[in-house]
Amino acid sequence: MAGVPDWNHGKTLSGACKASRLGSSLASPRGYLKYPIETLESGSTATRNLLEIARRFAKSREYFRIFRSCNTAFRQLLTARDRGWCCNCPKCRFVFLALSPFIAKTELIGIFSNNLLDDETQRDGFAQLCGLQEHKPFECVGEIAESAAVMSHLASHPDWREDAVVRQLQAGFTVLQRRDPAEYRALFELKHPHRVPDSYMAMLDACG
Repeated sequence: MAGVPDWNHGKTLSGACKASRLGSSLASPRGYLKYPIETLESGSTATRNLLEIARRFAKSREYFRIFRSCNTAFRQLLTARDRGWCCNCPKCRFVFLALSPFIAKTELIGIFSNNLLDDETQRDGFAQLCGLQEHKPFECVGEIAESAAVMSHLASHPDWREDAVVRQLQAGFTVLQRRDPAEYRALFELKHPHRVPDSYMAMLDACG
């Protein structure tokens, strides 16, 4: 699922809480208008940033041990697939970063079996996600603005501000220091325009 963690890991979730590509562009659903809306599980719901999806998913603790968005979990050869998180790819880093404001630190570390934000070897990888190095990873991860806003937010978060990656990036890049907190808050706002039916939006809002 492009750009979004595989929240359901092959399982079916009920109702509007089923994860879909809520952050996709409006151009995609326009191409699907010839299909009945009931057949679309992704593409038409360009209403939310990935951080808002992460916030909502963080309430579904029953899926914490089974969801995956790691490159090693989806290799073509079954024998080469990893059953957990490799903790060393852009997808692992982005999902860890996106969930860090919403899941208790000890629980998030338990999901990954590692604290990626307190591992100095991860510094460059997170810097790339935040647009602090020349190239953003060529992966299905969040936008630079999303990652940078979260990293800047964590610099003032009591649970994360002393972790090595957060501390070093904040100290080393003035662009993070100067980010307006409003940019982080804006990530939770509804995107316009979109083509999501009102009934679908009501279902989504009911999930909190």
